[in-house]
Amino acid sequence: MPDPSTRTTVLFLDDCPNEHLLLRWAARLADVPLKIQHFTNPRLVKAYLHNERPFANRRLHVAPALALLDFDLGKDTSLELVHWIRAQRKFRNLPVVMYTSTDDVGIVRACYSRGASFFLHKPSGFDRLQIVVQALANCFQSRPPEFSSLHCLPEHLSYSRGHFNYGCWDGQ
Repeated sequence: MPDPSTRTTVLFLDDCPNEHLLLRWAARLADVPLKIQHFTNPRLVKAYLHNERPFANRRLHVAPALALLDFDLGKDTSLELVHWIRAQRKFRNLPVVMYTSTDDVGIVRACYSRGASFFLHKPSGFDRLQIVVQALANCFQSRPPEFSSLHCLPEHLSYSRGHFNYGCWDGQ
């Protein structure tokens, strides 16, 4: 496993107690340098982003490079958090990935309209989860981070011109 000081911090908001354990285990097995900060409450995500207690020590609580948010916390909760992140000047460029099992066109459209960078389906199996975690980690290999490779994941959902696009669409 890479040196902990070189790991990329990911804020992970999910109310399911086992999701973050699966994500951490997938990162460990895929040998990717991600430090996953798990939260079950959007208020704690806001406190972390603003260096407020109990996250005031930036040496321990490193600024995140990505926010990975479960939509299924409650419709308004996740949408409000995405909107709040985008309204904060210093976080406007923070990549926000919605990570959920829904494929409801209204939800996907709402997430993108509020400022989500990407929408990923939770993978159906652990082997796919490792691939998704590896793809997320690969985004941080370049400076500045480059996220276009996420478009080719089968778990990626984009919404354009009234249609869903799963993974790479029309050879893109």
